[in-house]
Amino acid sequence: SGRGGDIVYVTSGGVHEATGHLLLSNVMRAGIAVLAKHLADTLAGSGVRVNVVAPGYFDTGRVHKRIEALMVDEGLNRDAAIKRVANTNPLGRIGTAD
Repeated sequence: SGRGGDIVYVTSGGVHEATGHLLLSNVMRAGIAVLAKHLADTLAGSGVRVNVVAPGYFDTGRVHKRIEALMVDEGLNRDAAIKRVANTNPLGRIGTAD
């Protein structure tokens, strides 16, 4: 239509650094990032912007399972496991929906 637009993919921080416990998920997310880059280059002249949002860890059931896995697999106590997960975010905390 010539009006431009936006394409936004939401992926995860795993797109930057793969972790063994989510290897297949991280490979797929990296593919999304490459696709977005290709589309951004291809569509740039048409006024379409393409972006990838890759948030870090948020307080979800999946993160709770990750924390529990660290406790079992690495023998960490809950506080140490939470700290390990939180430290992967630049702000050093687990995000909340707020």
